[in-house]
Amino acid sequence: MHQEDLIILGTGGGARELLSLMAHARGVCAEPAPRQTIGILDDNKELYGQDVCGVKVVGVLADAGNFPNACFINGIANSANPRLRLEIADRMRLPQEQWVSFIHPQAVVVDSAQIGPGAIVYPGAVVSSGARLGSHGLAYYGSVVHHDTTVGDGSILCAGVCIAGCAEIGQGCYLGIGCLVRDHVRIGDGAFVAMGAVVTEDVDPGQVVSGVPARPHEQPANSPPPRKNG
Repeated sequence: MHQEDLIILGTGGGARELLSLMAHARGVCAEPAPRQTIGILDDNKELYGQDVCGVKVVGVLADAGNFPNACFINGIANSANPRLRLEIADRMRLPQEQWVSFIHPQAVVVDSAQIGPGAIVYPGAVVSSGARLGSHGLAYYGSVVHHDTTVGDGSILCAGVCIAGCAEIGQGCYLGIGCLVRDHVRIGDGAFVAMGAVVTEDVDPGQVVSGVPARPHEQPANSPPPRKNG
């Protein structure tokens, strides 16, 4: 096994989408494949040995130690638990160098931007000058991180999210589809911003906000009920 070997975590929609985007990058975009996907780990033992998008499930997450020379990327996410990606990373206890990021060739990531290990940047996303997407972060289709903005580890930017310059997004946050964040705003760790919200003021850690302008809620607004990990 070579260091270029890659293992995906999860078999849900997020993992299948990631596998499809990797195939799209190789095929349609003619992007060379630096790593060969050799397997999937998923905690549903009933899936062992099955193929998902042409890749075989080779064990559960705890089996990661059986592949000491492989790289890993997490295809699991869940809006009901935005911190799930960080929780999985902590549980895996892998060396930092074994986590790899995936940036689709149809995304725009400028040279001065930083993408943390394990992060995924989808087609149409933009990470601009001096901006940072933290480890295990997700920047979905068409999301924009403007200059000098920091997005903390494990945070999820859904499709169409636009964050203006010099903003600060904490760790394990969830920013719903199409929400907007004003420049210089701070969003605390674990906050949930509902789809379509317009954030013009700071959001406290763990707070749920929605509306135009965004205001606090006791429960996540416009969010789906808890579901299986995607």
